[in-house]
Amino acid sequence: MNTEMSLKNKVILTLTCYLCYFYTANVILVTGAVMKPLSEYFDNSNIGFAFTFINVAMWFAIFIIGFLMIRFSIKLLLIIAVIIGVLSSLITYISPSMFTLKILLTCVGLTGGLFMAIASYMIVHIYNDHKVRAMNVIFTDFFFSFGGAIIPIFAAYLITQNYEWYTIYAILQITAIAILVLVIFSDFTILNRHSCESKKQASLNFSSWNFSLYCIAFAAFLFLLAQLTMTSYAQTYFQDILGWGTIDANKPLSYFWTAQCIGLFLSPLITRKIPLKFILPSFMVVSTICLCCIIYIPNIDIVLKAAIIFGLFNCYIYAGLLAYGTFQMENSPPTLITTILLFGTTGTALSTTTGAFINKYFGLVTVMHSVIFFYLISFILIVLAVIYSKESKTENLLGH
Repeated sequence: MNTEMSLKNKVILTLTCYLCYFYTANVILVTGAVMKPLSEYFDNSNIGFAFTFINVAMWFAIFIIGFLMIRFSIKLLLIIAVIIGVLSSLITYISPSMFTLKILLTCVGLTGGLFMAIASYMIVHIYNDHKVRAMNVIFTDFFFSFGGAIIPIFAAYLITQNYEWYTIYAILQITAIAILVLVIFSDFTILNRHSCESKKQASLNFSSWNFSLYCIAFAAFLFLLAQLTMTSYAQTYFQDILGWGTIDANKPLSYFWTAQCIGLFLSPLITRKIPLKFILPSFMVVSTICLCCIIYIPNIDIVLKAAIIFGLFNCYIYAGLLAYGTFQMENSPPTLITTILLFGTTGTALSTTTGAFINKYFGLVTVMHSVIFFYLISFILIVLAVIYSKESKTENLLGH
């Protein structure tokens, strides 16, 4: 019984993981709502460049967290992450300025990156059974999407009630406080034990990776590069190339995000019944076909239907890749999942630059062609990952 977590503790740790993803969505996706108030407050139309601090800080946090988890307890790291986020918001609330804004964005980026990486690692090591693990890893993404669905609306409401931008960021730290309470009352013994078992694998030793892991990592990179490029340029494509009005051009992405949220909510039912080695390639095929319909068929009714199906199937891929990567090693070290996360985060970070470069030199239509190309290469990599998988069979026998 010493090596088993009680059901209550397992539930608390799992809820902590969900809230970590919810917090990360809060601080990232509130950007659109606060951009205009920030521009007006500082009288600076180029305030959007300040949000680069969040992306860079998140990338750095994910880069170093694997090493930190080897040297420090997960409980301590979560507490420190909460302190960083809450303290920076408090300082900015007391003394709002461009300087403290940059500090705030850097700190919430660090906190969000730490939360997301630690939560992914925790989910992997809380659940041994592959189907239960996959279910929970994917379901964490539901909380990210859920945060993305409600936080912009919540922030917009606060703005209409004349709340300042720094007050909104302070309110968002309520989630961090909730995480702190859960962390204090949780037992992290088994997770720290996993860290101890993995110390000998602490470095990013790519030579220990099998071919499947390389395919998974690069598939994650290309998948997020493609998805974020598509969501960034799709509305402009529908308006400028297909000639749709503003309202119609907004509908496909709205339907897509709503369907993703629904798909992730239903993910526990899907992943309990269907193994990831089937979900990843088959769902990727459906997603790619729907994406082609969205881009190459100008009929709005077909596009909207394709956007719904696209969202329902597409939502499983990235989190599924994270989970499937952990199947390739027994007692996977902290650096494994954080490295796959790092590949995905790099794809996210490069999507804006890549899309802008292609658009500038080759045009908007080529941007959308490149999205299809990235999806196809990602699909090929996923198929290769499944074919060359070294998935541990023993973990399935360990139970929940």
